[in-house]
Amino acid sequence: MVGIAAGRGRDLVAVEFDPLDGARITSLVAAGREWLAPSPPRDPAGDFTGSGTGGWDEVVPTVAACTMADGTRLPDHGDAWRLEWTAVSSGPSMSTAVVSLRSVPVQIARTLTVAAGRLRAEYVATATGDVGVPLLWAAHPLFAAPPGTRLVAGDPETPLVGEHPESGSPVAWPGGGGIDGVSGALKAFASGQDRARIEHADGQGLTLRWDADVLPHLGLFWDTGMFADQPVVAIEPTTGRRDAASAVEDELPVVRPGHPLRWWLEFSVDEPAA
Repeated sequence: MVGIAAGRGRDLVAVEFDPLDGARITSLVAAGREWLAPSPPRDPAGDFTGSGTGGWDEVVPTVAACTMADGTRLPDHGDAWRLEWTAVSSGPSMSTAVVSLRSVPVQIARTLTVAAGRLRAEYVATATGDVGVPLLWAAHPLFAAPPGTRLVAGDPETPLVGEHPESGSPVAWPGGGGIDGVSGALKAFASGQDRARIEHADGQGLTLRWDADVLPHLGLFWDTGMFADQPVVAIEPTTGRRDAASAVEDELPVVRPGHPLRWWLEFSVDEPAA
């Protein structure tokens, strides 16, 4: 397990991740709160949702299992979460880990940096073969969602297009964006956003900003326990507007030899209004 931290008191941000378990971030503590759902042990040879769903995984080069136009088969939620990553550099407040995917000839490098009240994640995708690779990448942080937790994106609420349980049609926001307005699980996509927020019943919130030039789409997920072991919500900036890379293959950014693809995310936490 690798841990990094910065800040003091309520400004402390502490992160832990496991290079041997897909570089999964198992803990994100900020403003005195653990934001991520628990991430128990899992079987990398099993299904993604079969056991141990929680924490923050790197999902690439697809979310849903699919077959690309050239016949390449991509596994459920990609393969980065199944692989051991290598921690190539680390300090008290920064750590870089890399992995070479098996499904496509691409290496992913992720650098996490913490500062008082903030976490920044920077990514580089590099082609390791002699052909370009269309890349669907999605953030996959599963945040604990006790009663009253809600997601906020857009002002007013941005239009949503459903992905689960049905895909392709407009869907309404659950009441106030809250977990309390969902039965089962709901996954939907929005576009044209560069930030979103999770807010708890006490008003404390975590805002996620991202590089909208590379990540033009946003997945939003509410689950009352259908897939996860407890209620969770997720904010998932992504390169694609569908879960299956094959459904949007022609729209995805292409990682070409000699031309790495770079993007970033940044979390910041705030306290409830007095």
